[in-house]
Amino acid sequence: MTREHLAQVLGFAPSDEQWEAISAPIAGPLLVLAGAGSGKTTVMAARVVWLVGSGAVAADQVLGLTFTNKAAGELGSRIRALLGAIREPGGDIEAEPTIQTYHAFAIDLLSQWGLLIGAEPSSTLLTPTDLAVRTYRTVARSQVGCEALGTPVVKTVSDRVAALDEELSEHLVTTEELRAHDRRLIEALADEPSAAARDARQAAQRRLIASEVVEEVRTDRADDAVVSFADLMRYAVAASAVPHVRESLRERYAVVLVDEYQDTSVAQRLMLQNLFGEGHPLTAVGDPLQAIYGWRGASVANIDGFPAHFATAAGPAAITSLSTNRRSGTHILDVANAVAAPVRAQHPDVRILRPGGDEPGEVVAALHDTWHDEIGWLIDRVRDRLAIGTRADEIAVLCRTNDYVQQVSQALRDAGIPAAAASLGSVLHIPEVVEVLSVLRVLEMADNPALVRLLTGPQVRIGPNDLAALGRRAQELVQGQDPAGEDFHAQLRGAVTDVDPVDVVSLLEAVYDPGPQISDQARVRLREFTQSLDAMRPALVAGVEEAAHRIVEMTGLGVEVRLGSAATSRIDGLSALFDVIDGYRAAHDDPSVAAFLRWLDFAVSLDETPDSDFPARGEAVRVMTVHRAKGLEWDCVFVPALSQRVFPSSQGRSVWTKHYGVLPYPLRGDRDRLPVLPGWSPAGASFATGFKKADDALRQNCRQADAWEENRLAYVALTRARSALYVSGHHWDADAKLRGPSEYLTAISEVPGVVCRPWLVEPSQTPSVRPPGDVEWPILDEVYAHVVAPQADGTALTLAESDLLDRLDRDIAAVTEREYQQSLPVRAVALPTVLSASLLMRASADPQGLARDLARPMPRITGEAAARGTAFHEWVAASHEQLALIPDWDLAPDADRTSDAELADLIEGYRRTPYAHLVPAAVETEISVHVAGLVVRGVIDAVFQHPDGTWEVVDWKTNREHSADPLQLSLYRLGWAQQVGVDPEEVLVAFVYVRDADVVRPPVLSADELAAALTARTPQ
Repeated sequence: MTREHLAQVLGFAPSDEQWEAISAPIAGPLLVLAGAGSGKTTVMAARVVWLVGSGAVAADQVLGLTFTNKAAGELGSRIRALLGAIREPGGDIEAEPTIQTYHAFAIDLLSQWGLLIGAEPSSTLLTPTDLAVRTYRTVARSQVGCEALGTPVVKTVSDRVAALDEELSEHLVTTEELRAHDRRLIEALADEPSAAARDARQAAQRRLIASEVVEEVRTDRADDAVVSFADLMRYAVAASAVPHVRESLRERYAVVLVDEYQDTSVAQRLMLQNLFGEGHPLTAVGDPLQAIYGWRGASVANIDGFPAHFATAAGPAAITSLSTNRRSGTHILDVANAVAAPVRAQHPDVRILRPGGDEPGEVVAALHDTWHDEIGWLIDRVRDRLAIGTRADEIAVLCRTNDYVQQVSQALRDAGIPAAAASLGSVLHIPEVVEVLSVLRVLEMADNPALVRLLTGPQVRIGPNDLAALGRRAQELVQGQDPAGEDFHAQLRGAVTDVDPVDVVSLLEAVYDPGPQISDQARVRLREFTQSLDAMRPALVAGVEEAAHRIVEMTGLGVEVRLGSAATSRIDGLSALFDVIDGYRAAHDDPSVAAFLRWLDFAVSLDETPDSDFPARGEAVRVMTVHRAKGLEWDCVFVPALSQRVFPSSQGRSVWTKHYGVLPYPLRGDRDRLPVLPGWSPAGASFATGFKKADDALRQNCRQADAWEENRLAYVALTRARSALYVSGHHWDADAKLRGPSEYLTAISEVPGVVCRPWLVEPSQTPSVRPPGDVEWPILDEVYAHVVAPQADGTALTLAESDLLDRLDRDIAAVTEREYQQSLPVRAVALPTVLSASLLMRASADPQGLARDLARPMPRITGEAAARGTAFHEWVAASHEQLALIPDWDLAPDADRTSDAELADLIEGYRRTPYAHLVPAAVETEISVHVAGLVVRGVIDAVFQHPDGTWEVVDWKTNREHSADPLQLSLYRLGWAQQVGVDPEEVLVAFVYVRDADVVRPPVLSADELAAALTARTPQ
């Protein structure tokens, strides 16, 4: 095949640099450094066509590897189309190249050769979400104990163990090698007095423990025949080292092309080296300036080291370049080259991008006072682009984090501009998706919050008065009584526990039986709503996929989403939800709605939103992170929030001398290109000027490496634009934190040809933190608002006069509040005959507050102390191996409960109590006490049985004050005695104030005394 013939097939004449890459001989390996927008996919496809057309190889002797299914599909389609143009009539139409993702290729290795390395060939590949869930559960059940790793929070330990597990696999380091390294480090630092040395010793000691948990996690996966992506690559490297495997694949694939080589991990590189090294014709295409996935295992050292890694007897592998950008205007390239200059200096073989045409393109830079100002400006510029004819799907907004993706996409939608957010976190907030999930939750578990969302939504439209009536009716139904004629005391008996009533009263029962209090219009709507639920309910039996489809059909969502200007983004949102469901079904045996909802809730609670390739169809502005934008392009691109500590981010990588979840750099396969700890190697240590200075140097080098990766990310963002690029930043963020322009925005503003408007050099002194659309509440009295304040005469008040005015203000406020309370109508509320122990305690301590809460139940905000107590109780239960009693999906910790330090204080105090070394007979046990005509329910924290047969009921207290009511223990004592059938005299009791390890044994009451006390305390 000649160059002219290839040009006819391609439809254009390749440039000289393209022809050099296309026609390079297959005598050995080749590295193609392909800059952004240089047409690398076209060159790869053309190289295959040239090799096949020239007779060098048959089509089915070509292997192509890339990272995503989408990229593999596009490359395969382009190659097949071009091969079809040169295939002779009657030729072998079945012969086609093999185009796969790296992971698909590794799966084939495992399935074909797994038995040779002792791996299960039929292992199931876990999704990242399922891997996170499984790791969490294994860590929660581990005998090691999270507190040994510095925190009782399972989520924190799970994340760090998972990271260490992945790095060990990606760099082919065994847990034994890791432990040997860290033991040497601990020994070398034994006499170092600095805080840095103490931190490094602690990190190494915890890594020793974490490595054991890694082994547990791996054993758990092996027992169930499931593998992570990192496991898969570890097995693939092992298989690639088998001579028979290597010979077989070299014979099958005469030529290999690998795409996005800068994003390969060390394990992937070693797999390729083992299989196709030593001079095999392998062409790697990539760009070190676009190496943006270091945070998930990629190593830019692979592409820099390619000439040496794939050297032949004749010398290093050959390099050629594609440096002509055929995508972006000249001004856009000037900006991208300026921002990338610092990191380009680290890769001397990379050429500066050159424009392939004469179009200048438009670059606008703006600096605003506030983030809200910046969003408003962005929306106005999007409208300008739409007004001049730019299609919405040719406009993209690229953000540094998903948080900004959600904010920008919502702002665009609020402004009436169709927006498709390429993150599932945003998808889960799309109204149609929320509605489908809400119906599923109502049908499966009668979920009250989901039901309220549906009742107040656009289809049912229940108003606040009718909703309140339904709430009252729900309480009546759960109490099983007719409230007609009841006094205040009788109505109060509706409260059965001290938890939020929303969690114990089923609103759905009231929807089906609304009672006489609601309006006629609401009654008709509820009847239609329940009929719709009944029609959809049978689909639950068929599983989550069928149920979701039935909901879309029955609710009319399938038609509704196709209406209006935002139809495409709404359709895409529902499609993404079904992608998630499909992914769940492919990876799980249980197709039920309940199992899917548990999995989704647990995944979200772990901050592991299920992965999904967001389907972007139709005309809507694309909003996504820069990482997701890799490989894509648009006519117009916005890059907002180029502000300090946002982009570039201030969140750098963790340093291995401080964090046990990081594999020590000296053990990594790319250690020659990583920051070093001066004076340390696995063979020995020599910290001549002290460990602290060495550690400071390591940290400084790590910060520089982080800066280079952020630099690459900015370069990727800027080179996505074809004709228009808008970059912007702000001084004040949404939380009124002062930021200012980042170094990227400043550098861009200084490039010739960039238009800077608006550009607010100095920030305002008093930024508004109120987003557009908010109003002051409560609204000031109309008359009062127009009163003109009297002018002061300039005479200052004396201290005595100021003190008098302060006291008068307090007295006036107290009198006003008292008069207001006395003006309210009086309503009696009675205690229930079935109630919780803590509710009973509150009836005595704060009867008015309890009456208000029972008369008008409201969701409760969990206070910090209560959250800390809950976390401590969970930890105690876990420490006594009671986790099996709690469903796995209920164990997700609340990250906002409390800090690790606060929990640690409680746990340390608990360990000083005599109960820490005893085995409880029961933990978190529910009891019911029948006394004084009431049924009091409660939960006993722990029960111990002593050698003499006596029982001891213990209640953990996490507050500092010894203020617990002894009546509570008397109730628990009687309840436990009734439950196990013993005399109450055989049951001891104790309050344990764990913070100070104090054990308090208050006097207890007999059954008769208890009944009398309850009667006296219960409000009549």
